[in-house]
Amino acid sequence: MENTGDTAAYRELSADCTACTDLAEIIEGWYEAGGFVKWDGWRVLSVKPRGGSDTEFAVRVRSAPTEYKESAEGETKSFPGGPGAHLLVLEPSGGSWVVVEKAEIGQ
Repeated sequence: MENTGDTAAYRELSADCTACTDLAEIIEGWYEAGGFVKWDGWRVLSVKPRGGSDTEFAVRVRSAPTEYKESAEGETKSFPGGPGAHLLVLEPSGGSWVVVEKAEIGQ
């Protein structure tokens, strides 16, 4: 999604997730304004159930550096990448799962 601006598949995986929808709208807006994102994604370090739940997971990651422009005329900005941790809350949907909540959490 970040590298192409095409958010359709991402939205299908996270239809009821407000943070996910907000991110998709930001990415779409940047691409519509002539901007871009260059990112090589996360390397997942661990996935652990949170609090004994079978739907909440703490995901530790190492993010690649990110370079982006919010518009064609905007300045190029960047994030250095590095370690991070995220809460993903899943919900069954048909024969699969979707993300219904996503948030950064302490490592």
